[in-house]
Amino acid sequence: MPLILLGMLVLLVLLVLAAAVIATFFISSRRRRDYVRRNLFSPAELSFFKVLEQALDGKYKIFTKIRLADIIKVGGELEKSERQTAFNKIQSKHVDFVLCDPGDLSVQCVIELDDKSHEAADRIARDEFVDSALESAGIPIARFAARRQYAAEDIVKGVEEAKAQPDSKQETAGTPVCSLCGAPMVLRTANKGEHAGKPFYGCSTYPKCRNTAQYISMRDTKLMKSMLR
Repeated sequence: MPLILLGMLVLLVLLVLAAAVIATFFISSRRRRDYVRRNLFSPAELSFFKVLEQALDGKYKIFTKIRLADIIKVGGELEKSERQTAFNKIQSKHVDFVLCDPGDLSVQCVIELDDKSHEAADRIARDEFVDSALESAGIPIARFAARRQYAAEDIVKGVEEAKAQPDSKQETAGTPVCSLCGAPMVLRTANKGEHAGKPFYGCSTYPKCRNTAQYISMRDTKLMKSMLR
C-alpha cells in the first residue's frame, strides 16, 4: 500500500506539472504577436506632410508611400530579355509623396524627403536611379532635406521649380554625345550640392561612365545668339 500511494502521488505531481506547462504554452501563444502596428510616417515625414497639405491647399491630391512600379512602367522599346530586369529595378522601390491632379488623378510630381540616410553610397545610387527613371517617364521630382521645421512657401517653390524643369524627351535633337565613351548623354537634375535643382547632362551608361556636361537651355542659346549679333 505505501508503494501504491507513493506511485499515485508521483503520478499526480507529474500530471499537475504537465497541466502547468500546457497552460503556460497556450497563454504565451495568445499573448505573442507575430506582427505589430507601425506608424505610417516618421516624425520628420509627418511634420513635412502637414506643411505640404497646407502649402498645396488642395491644388493636388497627395498620396504617400507609393510603389515606383505603380506610377511608371517599362517602356515598349526594350527587348524582351531587358523588360524583366527593368521591372525588377522598380517593383520594390517606393517614393515618399506623389502629387496628382484632383480631376483625373494623373501624376504631376513626386516628392522625396531626404534624411541623413540618403548620404550613404547605396542610397545615393538608389536616388540617382529613381531620378533617372522618373525623368525617363517625364515625371518631375522635387527633393527636400529633412529638418525640424518647414516653410510652406519653400515647399511651393520647390514643387514649382521641379515642374518647370525641361522634359528630356523634348530635347533629344540637341542631346550631346559623351566625350569620354561616345554614348548619348541624358538630361538629369542635380539633387545635392550647390547645383541642386539645376539640369545637367550625364552619360547614359552611368555608373559605368560618370562623365557630365553642362546643360544650356534653348532660352539661353537664343540669348547668346542675340548677344553675338
